Amino acid sequence: MISRMRLRMLQALIVLVLFTCVAGPVFETFDHWDPSLATGHDTESTLVICAVCVGTTLAIGQIVKRLLQNWLAKRVSSVRASLPSGASFLLGPFFLIRISASPPILSLRI
Repeated sequence: MISRMRLRMLQALIVLVLFTCVAGPVFETFDHWDPSLATGHDTESTLVICAVCVGTTLAIGQIVKRLLQNWLAKRVSSVRASLPSGASFLLGPFFLIRISASPPILSLRI
């Protein structure tokens, strides 16, 4: 449920970024009442530049996320392949803990 909601939010943000990148130059084409070059106030271009920065950040974030997921998956699979069969281990991205099948000694139980 949460991953679906996260995907919808990401899609909505992408649509908003694309709309801003397309609509900004269109609005600038019909903007005749304010000479942008003379006054230096160009809101449409500023919004387009901000949208491009947000879109670039999203794209780089997705690339880094996928690269990290692939790297961690390869690392975990290589660690699992090197484990002895029949042993129980708890795997995390950066640690490996052996889970003992026997109860702990008496001093640890207290």
